[in-house]
Amino acid sequence: MNRIADSLRSMKMQTVHFLGLPVFFLLFFLVYNPFDFQGFLNTRAFGVGVNLVMLLCIMAAVLCGTRLTLHFAKVKLTFVSYILWCVAELCLLSLFSALYLCLMRSGEPGYFVTLGICAKCLVGTLVYPYVIFALYAVANSGSRIADSGDDSMIRFRDYTRKVKFTIAQSAVLYIKAEENYVRIFYSDGGRICNYVLRASMKSIEELVAGHGLKRCHRSYLVNPQHIALLRKDRDLGALADFDIPGAESIPVSKSYYGTISEIL
Repeated sequence: MNRIADSLRSMKMQTVHFLGLPVFFLLFFLVYNPFDFQGFLNTRAFGVGVNLVMLLCIMAAVLCGTRLTLHFAKVKLTFVSYILWCVAELCLLSLFSALYLCLMRSGEPGYFVTLGICAKCLVGTLVYPYVIFALYAVANSGSRIADSGDDSMIRFRDYTRKVKFTIAQSAVLYIKAEENYVRIFYSDGGRICNYVLRASMKSIEELVAGHGLKRCHRSYLVNPQHIALLRKDRDLGALADFDIPGAESIPVSKSYYGTISEIL
């Protein structure tokens, strides 16, 4: 379910909505003229073409705001809450479209009547791409699950929630915090490599908690299965040595020493 939510709020999906909905509405309107909406767009001030372009601009502006908000919002997203979000989006599109057309028609036949006409046309037309895009997001997340292998793989996400680095849990040695970034140290064929990811240490700690990595210092997370030795150090207190040749030792704080030593 988390992968479905991530797929629904990804920037790719928001771009698809931002571009796809206005294009679909335009094509559907030109081919089918739903609910005789073409006649309603023919106002005293402007003809059908100008008003249609203005409605498409309103649609693009509303979608730009709502979709960027959905992508960057720091709230938990479920499939149900996503559906409610789409309903609210359609309501905003109807409200602003009705306001524009009511002004162009000099208040005739009234705002609420105009709102009903706009809502009927927009919902009746846009429900198709909404359903198609949602099913695509679910199918896309499912394909990533199929391709990702078993639960021993850790998928590291950056601050935009995009998967940037995937690696087996057993290959990770430790993770170091560096201001707004984290540096992931891992073993690759006996070589010590590292990958820099823009993410907070807190988010990474939550991610790797289920993969056995533990906090050993305020700036370090460690994979206990690669610790060969815990030793005392006069200056740093305690250090963890690894079973991979060439790997640097990392500090272990007093507050975490007991937890790490019990695991070993």
